Amino acid sequence: MDQSTGKLLDRFAFLPPELDCGDGWYQVLFDLCKAIEDTTPPTGFRIIKVFDKYGELKVYSVGGNCATRLCISEAVDLAADVCSGCGGLKEEQKCERCKKDDVGDCAPDISAALPPKVEADGK
Repeated sequence: MDQSTGKLLDRFAFLPPELDCGDGWYQVLFDLCKAIEDTTPPTGFRIIKVFDKYGELKVYSVGGNCATRLCISEAVDLAADVCSGCGGLKEEQKCERCKKDDVGDCAPDISAALPPKVEADGK
């Protein structure tokens, strides 16, 4: 994740300094962090690693509770249907266009599957 990492890191202090996944999961990760923030996580909660492994979102955390684990589990399940490269629907590790072009700039409409977008600055 390149262009969007700064927005997430600026907004959510419990994230690690590096997110090792594509920009296509930005909204999934933003929604995950917002959901965790809304649960008022325990003092000391941190996400220590976020990465893409064979097309699956992996999120490792410490100091969490049932609520934070549920948020993470739901985000991982949602990311299973979203291309990490472009944010479009996928059937395997990447959507068909990203696999074909080996790029991450296709964008099939998945708006029905995701909650409404909220920018990192709250707008």
